[in-house]
Amino acid sequence: MDMFKKLSFTLIILGVAGVVIGALTVFKPEVEKVEVKEQLPAVTVQQAVLESATIPVYTRGIINFATEIFLVAEVQGRIEDVSDNFASGGSFKKGEVLLRIDPISYELDLSNAEAKVATARLNVERVRADVRSNKQARSKIGKARIQEANAQLSAAKAGLTRVKLLLDRTEIRAPFDGRIRSTTVDIGQYITPGVQVARVYATDVAEISLPLSNIQQSLVQIPVQYDGEELQGQGSPVLLKVASAGQEYYWPGKVVRTEGGINEVNRLMHVVAVIESPYTRDTNQPDRPPLLPGDFAEVEIEGRQFNNVVVLPREAIRNANQVWTIGANLRLKVKEVEILHRGRDEVYISDGIDDGEFVVLTQLDVVVDGMRVQLANNDLGQEAEYGAEQAAQEGSRLFESGTPYADGRGSLDAGSREILIEEAEPPAPLLEND
Repeated sequence: MDMFKKLSFTLIILGVAGVVIGALTVFKPEVEKVEVKEQLPAVTVQQAVLESATIPVYTRGIINFATEIFLVAEVQGRIEDVSDNFASGGSFKKGEVLLRIDPISYELDLSNAEAKVATARLNVERVRADVRSNKQARSKIGKARIQEANAQLSAAKAGLTRVKLLLDRTEIRAPFDGRIRSTTVDIGQYITPGVQVARVYATDVAEISLPLSNIQQSLVQIPVQYDGEELQGQGSPVLLKVASAGQEYYWPGKVVRTEGGINEVNRLMHVVAVIESPYTRDTNQPDRPPLLPGDFAEVEIEGRQFNNVVVLPREAIRNANQVWTIGANLRLKVKEVEILHRGRDEVYISDGIDDGEFVVLTQLDVVVDGMRVQLANNDLGQEAEYGAEQAAQEGSRLFESGTPYADGRGSLDAGSREILIEEAEPPAPLLEND
């Protein structure tokens, strides 16, 4: 009897459970289906263009002037007068008297020398008359007496010329147009021959010595001169930038030669560039001051021209010599490239990228070769369904973006996607000197 009760109770429980399970199955709520959207990283791209490019070289140096000398006294005496321009920074013209030494003693020597010349000339006439009266004109004695008198006259004239020269040197004149760097004497001071009175420089041409590494030398045109031959080649143009009074000013120049040897300390070669008329006013920069010796200049040297080069921003280079390109079906491809030169802001690539390829500029945290990406920009707001190669053939144009998608901060809304395809503009023709 007890077994029957237990069996009945078990069956009742199983029946109730079956009813409950059936009810739950029949009256279960419907599961809402949510569409899962594929989240692709958004990138900006730049189209690679094979072009002829000149690679700029950046360096720096100190301004010097091509002609800089010491003015030296050639006579002795007390300084009687100095020019108003005889001071540090003073400018002068060629032939201007900068300093005058008391000439009185030389003027007295001049009078004495003139008297000696007059006496010697009178002696010559006297000897000639005496030789004629004694009929010695053709004799050896007569000829010797005339030669002696003429020699004395020549010596007297030489003495007069020397005194005139010394008198002229009491005035120290400017040898060229220029400026005074420094002075070492002043009015009233007694000086002797060989004393340096001032340091001056010419203002027609300035020079700057520019250090270049081996790689930089290969990019710059440097004139070469061999023994017994003319200078060969044209130097590269340069542009100097000098800061003055909180402003930046520019001077054009040109590489003209190298210095005498390699610097033994840093193993760099120095080239010399010249700047013509550094004191001339520039109408395009009316406030530009004169270029001064000792000025520090940042210099850009125009490099050689290279053909079939791709120029990209530095941020496009990955792992030293790789770039990411967009291939068919918007799949990212990792490519190794040959870098010709790494500039300050740009990289010049000589091999590894085809003309028209699209290079990724956006930085991604995780990259897998062959992964799909989407293009993002202000106008084109969807994933393009065609490859970059096909787009180039169809004359389509892809644009860089400034939207949040380019920074990986958003996804593209499938409900508001619109494809904009614009006809690509033909590239501008390259100029001969570009």
